[in-house]
Amino acid sequence: MKKIAFICTGNTCRSPMAEGIFNSIAKDYTASSMGLFPSFSGAAKNAITVMDSMGIDIANHVSKGLSGMDDYELILTMTEDQSRLLKSELGLDNIYSLKEFTTGKAGDVADPYGGDLKEYELTANELKELIIKLVKKLEGS
Repeated sequence: MKKIAFICTGNTCRSPMAEGIFNSIAKDYTASSMGLFPSFSGAAKNAITVMDSMGIDIANHVSKGLSGMDDYELILTMTEDQSRLLKSELGLDNIYSLKEFTTGKAGDVADPYGGDLKEYELTANELKELIIKLVKKLEGS
């Protein structure tokens, strides 16, 4: 199984939601998520709630830091800045922002951290749209 990594700041909101969405629809790949500055806590309550409404369970998620980066075929960040930072730190050529890789345009996925449920819903819906494009691109459908 080919492996993908989703990276965000703390690994409590965007990247765990992206991991859950991706793993619920991809067939030939599996995803993990990590944070640049992990809190080593669980997923944010609103992230869990929004994912539950999509039929995806991330309740047991525990945030983690970067590890095994050479094991991933593709590393996707939530922001352009995160992508630039990882490229310079790791020297890998398989790092992109999620928007850059799926749309060919620069852009960031908004961080809902500390926001209300509506902000998490908006982010989750944006992630789902981008990840559907990602899976189609990766699996050629």
